[in-house]
Order: sequence, then C-alpha cells, then structure tokens
Amino acid sequence: MKRLRLIFAIPLLLLFVPAWRGLDFVSFLTPSAGLFGLGIFFTSFFFLFFPLFLILGKKPRYGLMLAITLGILGYYTTPLSGNKTEDVSARHCGLFSYSGFFYWTHPIALEAFGDDLTVRNQFCWVRKIIQEVPEKFSDAANQEAYLREIEALLLKPKDKYLATLPMIAWLYGKVATRMEMSGGEFFVSTLHFWKTHYTAEIYRRDYSVINWPYGPWIQWEYGFIERNWEEIVENVRYEE
Repeated sequence: MKRLRLIFAIPLLLLFVPAWRGLDFVSFLTPSAGLFGLGIFFTSFFFLFFPLFLILGKKPRYGLMLAITLGILGYYTTPLSGNKTEDVSARHCGLFSYSGFFYWTHPIALEAFGDDLTVRNQFCWVRKIIQEVPEKFSDAANQEAYLREIEALLLKPKDKYLATLPMIAWLYGKVATRMEMSGGEFFVSTLHFWKTHYTAEIYRRDYSVINWPYGPWIQWEYGFIERNWEEIVENVRYEE
C-alpha cells in the first residue's frame, strides 16, 4: 500500500513547481485576485500537501487547512505587486506568485533561472501598464501626452526581451481601441516600431550544463515566441 501511495505521490510532488510556475499566466492574462487565490489553493493542496500526506500516511485535513490559508494569502497579496511602473527593476509579480516569490534571487541565481524571473517580471510590469490605460482620452493633446509617457516607460528596461512583444502589442491594441481615428494604422505601426527595440533573445543564450534542465526548457518556451513573432509582424499590414 505504501508503494502504491508513493507511485501517486512522487509525480504530484514533482509537478508542484511547474504547476505553481504556470499560475503566473493568471497574472499575465487576467490578474484577478479571486482566480489567483483559487489557483494557489488548488496547486498547493493537490501538488504539495496531498502527496505529502499520502507519503506520511496521514489524513489530509491539515493540508487542506494550510492550502486554504495559502489561498487566502494569495488572494490578499494579489497576482500583481503594488510597486509603481516607473521602476522597471522592482518586483511586479505578486508575492505569492512563482516569479514574485523568487524574484529577489535573480541577481544571484543560476543564469537561466535569473533570466526566467526577469522576463516574467517584465511581463507583469507591462500587464500593469495595460491595466492603467484610460477608458478614453479627453482630447488629442491628452492622447499624445499619454503615448509619450508609455513610450518613455517601455524604453526604460536595459534588457528589452523579445518575448515581451505580444504583451506590448496587447497594450497598444487596447490604446488603439480608445482612439477616435486611425486606431488600426497606429496599432500596426507600433508592431513594427517595438520589434526594433525589444531584441533580447532567450533561445540563443549559451547556458552552461549546470543550468540543465531549466535552460533548455525556457529556451524552448520563450523561443516559440521569439522565432515566430517577427514573421507574424512582417505579415501584418494596414489597409483602408
């Protein structure tokens, strides 16, 4: 019986970190505190506490209580941090997210791990900017001032990761919907403009063997965007 428990428990434990890391997409796509809290609860219970109690042969009620507590903490800490977008190097993912929890280690972490954290932190940073897009612009001058403001922000990062471009396209797509005219032409022009600035690639990095398997994994993950984004953008044209 104990061996059967181990057969089920060990794979679940091994999936805990990938599942927790996958929750970052809640922060990137729909930073809802409720969804994030539920995600923390289910991830911690099914991939951490439940397999641990299977191994120890105990009832999982304490694990359930701990998972509920972590879910509540995840809800109140929110998927995105409260740091302002003016400081691109600050932690922008929520404290209980994978990227936010480990972000303080990125200057001293193994290269691949540090790169992953900084790219994901940049995702959260752009997601905050997306959330701050006004519902409408009062006039053309207000619109121009806002565009200059976000352009200055997006030019700030020392490493402008190519994988961030879909998030920037989302940002300018949202801005374009708030514009009264020429929104489509404006959006397409930004696609071509930002791909000349955001050029830092992950999939071409030469990681040492000590970064395995983390290095190859993030190179495949971010490389999917990096290898295809330019081709996608080149095929996008604006027509009246």
